[in-house]
Amino acid sequence: MDYNVALYIAGFVFGLLSFFPFQTLKKGKPKNQHKVSVVIPARNEEKNLPGLIKCLHSQTFKPFEIIVVDDESSDKTAEVAESFGAKVVKIDDKPEEVVGKSFACLKGWEASRGELIIFLDADVRLKEKTLEKLVYTYEKEKGVLSVWPYHQIGGFWENFSFMFNLIGAMALNSSSFLHRLISPRGLFGPCILIDRKTYEETGGHKNVLHEIAEDLALGKVLRKQGIKVRNFLGRKDLSFRMYGNGFRDLFLGWSKNFSKGAISIHPLEFLVLFVFLTSLVSVTINLSKHYLFGIIFGLSFLVLGRVLGNFHPILLFLFPVHLIIFLLVFSNSIFSGLIKGEVKWKGRKVRVR
Repeated sequence: MDYNVALYIAGFVFGLLSFFPFQTLKKGKPKNQHKVSVVIPARNEEKNLPGLIKCLHSQTFKPFEIIVVDDESSDKTAEVAESFGAKVVKIDDKPEEVVGKSFACLKGWEASRGELIIFLDADVRLKEKTLEKLVYTYEKEKGVLSVWPYHQIGGFWENFSFMFNLIGAMALNSSSFLHRLISPRGLFGPCILIDRKTYEETGGHKNVLHEIAEDLALGKVLRKQGIKVRNFLGRKDLSFRMYGNGFRDLFLGWSKNFSKGAISIHPLEFLVLFVFLTSLVSVTINLSKHYLFGIIFGLSFLVLGRVLGNFHPILLFLFPVHLIIFLLVFSNSIFSGLIKGEVKWKGRKVRVR
């Protein structure tokens, strides 16, 4: 068998084994009326907050409290949150060396009173039964839950987040065939549910105040302490719109996310992802000769992309473009993380060493 053909088959199979099967939140009504505190770390999120808080107010399972942590915003984040009835915690004592989101989550937890804590990013949107499903799934699974939202595309450039969504899902999908052999090391940061006792006993975000990829780092801390971690795909329950301000926003955002997380995965996961990406690079280079495999990969991405978001089907099929953008961002993240030791995001220089 031709070496390239063997590589393409291995890459295709590894991709499927890393992604399928996937799980979504379980449907059912919680047996207990848990007090749920929703904590929203927010920096300059005056535009995103109204949509999320409206979703929370319309839930069939009502949150006990909604806490917005104003992370040194320069806009009207605090005023908007208060106008929608949320409790606002303002940060004015953040040490220079810690990462903003982790510190904001910690401060939100300190102000919370619920027995279950749900950390949500401000751009997340929920269906009316999402909290009900989250709590019900927690009762069934126990441990710590996280959810990767369905990606709602609002502009052309946002379609090129597909490869990053796919790699993230492959690396952290706790129900896939691959992760039945090894437990995923991280969490999906946009939505995390953890009970108060576990958070207190493990230290929660206190352990990851210096980590830019705080969701991956927190998952590793929990796993080392024997805490069960379960990751789900949002599909019809949660959605978000990422990096809606153009290509620069997308480039910087994903560079930040991959700057340290890209080198924090299990060696077997690294091998699987390496073979998968190498096969894509090889297919792209030899597309004229091995166009059949190009079509096969394109069709598979058409399916996977519709699972992860409403990515444009034609752009999904043009996977070489996604691959080039991914490699550019990945190279920049490695340069920023390993050489410069910092990345820029939301007006801040964030240390990643």
